[in-house]
Amino acid sequence: MVPCGDGLRSTGMLVKGSIMRNSDSSRPRALLLVGLLVVAGSLCFSFVGSTADTRVMAAPPDAAAATLYDPDPKHLWNRLHCALHIPTVVDGDQDPPQYARQTIDPNDLDPFFWYPHHPYLLSGSAYREALALLDEFLDKQGEGLVKDSLKRALLQRDLWTLFDWAADPGWSNLGEKDRFVNERRELQTRLGRVIPRLALSAREIEQLPDNYAAAVKARRYPTEFDADRKTAAFLPADLWDPKGPWVLLGTSAGGHLAGDHVSFFGGRSTFLIFLRLPEGRDQTLKYLEQLSDWQRKRPKGDIPRDIPQFPANTQVALARRTVLLDDRGEIRPTPLTEQVQLRILHDPTSKDGVQTFLQFRLRREQLLEGQAGELSAVPDDEGEWDYLFNLGRTVIDRGFIRPIMASCGGCHGNAPGVRTMNSFARGSLRNEWDVTSLGDEERRIGAWKREQSSWKLLKEFR
Repeated sequence: MVPCGDGLRSTGMLVKGSIMRNSDSSRPRALLLVGLLVVAGSLCFSFVGSTADTRVMAAPPDAAAATLYDPDPKHLWNRLHCALHIPTVVDGDQDPPQYARQTIDPNDLDPFFWYPHHPYLLSGSAYREALALLDEFLDKQGEGLVKDSLKRALLQRDLWTLFDWAADPGWSNLGEKDRFVNERRELQTRLGRVIPRLALSAREIEQLPDNYAAAVKARRYPTEFDADRKTAAFLPADLWDPKGPWVLLGTSAGGHLAGDHVSFFGGRSTFLIFLRLPEGRDQTLKYLEQLSDWQRKRPKGDIPRDIPQFPANTQVALARRTVLLDDRGEIRPTPLTEQVQLRILHDPTSKDGVQTFLQFRLRREQLLEGQAGELSAVPDDEGEWDYLFNLGRTVIDRGFIRPIMASCGGCHGNAPGVRTMNSFARGSLRNEWDVTSLGDEERRIGAWKREQSSWKLLKEFR
């Protein structure tokens, strides 16, 4: 991993540095530099004061920069990646709050999901740099600089995330000075033009690599759960087999079962919930029938103690796949797996669940290098932004990073068996679980996305 540099510096700061380094220069030279400083200052003022189609020039990046899209760190795509993938930590004790720039990991899945209405990218040099690079992309037809379909898919995915963040209706709930109406519009205008330029055809999207299948084929991990090695990582080889032991769950109401995940990630990912009882598909289907029958007959109120329970070593999976915008402006699911979370409930009758938690994540660098291990197990010490794995429910004044694997029990612990599944405990008491298909779930999530205001706004730019 190579960190991104500090990116854009204002022209005024660059000239000021020149004056300091040449303090013993002659008077004419000093006067010339002062004149340049005045001009630069006026230019900087125009950058900050104008929000009507502001166009600025981006400074070259520092030598230490990302090389995700091209070996040259000065490549436009690399500079754009650096400028927009900036997690920050907020020091709320300062007045005004201070936003500390962090070294980024190019493998981050969701670099734009910081505190819900974080103004870092909407003010100061970070804002000016973002506009400058997007303008450069548009002016130089930056989409033509990289032909690789996978790289185009990843960049579009990230820019779409940023667009939806800037278009989030929640901004209207803030005070007038915190809404950044003009600044967000400037970003939206540019992003709305860049995103379609990166679009792939439906066929190109279908031909994107199936990184899950590649990871299974690489045999870095066992493909089955081993009861004698309960905490050992394994990656099911048959997770996506529609006739296999993993049953894809939906809801009888026709919505998407992992609703909180779909909503938080803006419908830009397909989320799928799988269930596997130890003896395979037939046992799982019989259990679902038993549970549905219990739901229809049970009295109203809290979940009774006689709920049909999972057997020991029942497995649950939550898989997340990338969604893209194609060259016809349509929402398209892809074969790219971003994340898989696995839970094995060793003793579903116990109150604390006695579970093993596992997670696999897409690694951008390995994926682009064509390595089969681009979907790899999350180690115990890998961290994530608190706001992400709480799906936005935590109110944060400053960014917190917590161990990913230590967080799983917060949402899926302190309850026995089936009650650890939030899609049941929070929703399916009203609607029965149903067996569904990958295509049906993809269509439902796409239909939900098309009803969102951010999607309708993006369509206006096509």
